[in-house]
Amino acid sequence: NRLLRSVDLVRLATQLSYDVQQCRLWALTEHRNVGLIFSTEGSRWFYCMVEDRDGDGVSRRDYLRGVDRGVGPRMFIDALSIGARVGIPAWKVPDPSGDGFLAPSEGLKIGDAALVSFSERATATPSSVYFNDGDARMLVVRIAGFGRVRVLQWQRGWREWREVKL
Repeated sequence: NRLLRSVDLVRLATQLSYDVQQCRLWALTEHRNVGLIFSTEGSRWFYCMVEDRDGDGVSRRDYLRGVDRGVGPRMFIDALSIGARVGIPAWKVPDPSGDGFLAPSEGLKIGDAALVSFSERATATPSSVYFNDGDARMLVVRIAGFGRVRVLQWQRGWREWREVKL
């Protein structure tokens, strides 16, 4: 059902936005680097909040070795939004910045480590995470360097992205 998928995408974006703000708050109150690491288990995408335990920043390598530890559950994308996919599909999707079209990709514009990191001063890795419903809709959660979160939606036939108020 198309309506259910669109509501689910917004629920997914709302949860991710909330978790980004929780990371920022944790970094401030605990005086340590905190991040959201995006990964897959089998074919299922998830993210989880991780705190730096050795003073060198959150890293995927340290997380996998158990040095940086998860401080919350794994949040599986398909559990938050039925049928949601991480990434940009093969559709002709405009760039939210207005700079042409996005190329199909994994959908994470957050560097090679696939993590959003917050310093103890609450500054963030500027990031964009793209989700699609496999049919006609997309959402992007954009995180600015100072931690502001914006959610934009787009669907086939639209010329530009529109902001979603959460």
